[in-house]
Amino acid sequence: MKTMPTILVVGSGNVAWHLCNSFNLSKYKIRGVAARSLEKLQAFKSDFSIETFSLNDFPEVDIVLLAVSDSSIPAVSEIFKNSNSTIAHTSGAFGIKELHVNIKNKGVFYPFQTFTKGNSNLDYSSIPTFLESNSEQVDEHLKYLSKAFGSNLYFIDTEAKKGLHIAGVIANNFINKLLQESITLLEQNKIPQEVIWPLVEETLKKAKLTGPLKAQTGPAIRNDQTTINEHLEYLENEPNLQNVYLKLTQLIQE
Repeated sequence: MKTMPTILVVGSGNVAWHLCNSFNLSKYKIRGVAARSLEKLQAFKSDFSIETFSLNDFPEVDIVLLAVSDSSIPAVSEIFKNSNSTIAHTSGAFGIKELHVNIKNKGVFYPFQTFTKGNSNLDYSSIPTFLESNSEQVDEHLKYLSKAFGSNLYFIDTEAKKGLHIAGVIANNFINKLLQESITLLEQNKIPQEVIWPLVEETLKKAKLTGPLKAQTGPAIRNDQTTINEHLEYLENEPNLQNVYLKLTQLIQE
């Protein structure tokens, strides 16, 4: 790549903020950030000292990254249907086909991580990126963007990426919800939530060291039906949680 490509990030949410932050730290040429509402981009302007644009008036750039909601990808990508730039979205659930059919150079740039706007302590060097591409130009551009994250990059097809995304939902979103339920049980019994974190940290450490299957302990893996029945009885007034407990127990025992 002879010259450093220019980048326009489209979006105002968590992913857009972290793309700007990682590219800014890597000294990439961020031409600006665009969204339907300029009011939502004030934090970007102050945090990164970059220009903000509406989707009715934006500059020509080499790479456009659509960090928008999955349902918005088709409509927003249509705005760029006549562009020769690389147009890529950041969705984990959808592939290249979500981009407008007339876009010549299109792809997917998916950093596999959970993002929260304003979390400037995130280690970008540990984040793998998953890519889809339909041309050599897009290949080159997406590989370049991946360097801002400094970790492994993988080219992956849409179907495999769906499996990856589901794995991420289970490992992140579902675990967060289960942690919330654990903390609620502690609070109901006037036990401080701090007691759960050493257990969570050791669980993750063991799972990473030996693999989740070997690290599994507890009544389900021991087939301790007496304890399981006690727990299910305790949860009688929480039918949704009781059902989750039972389903996960059965999953562990399969």
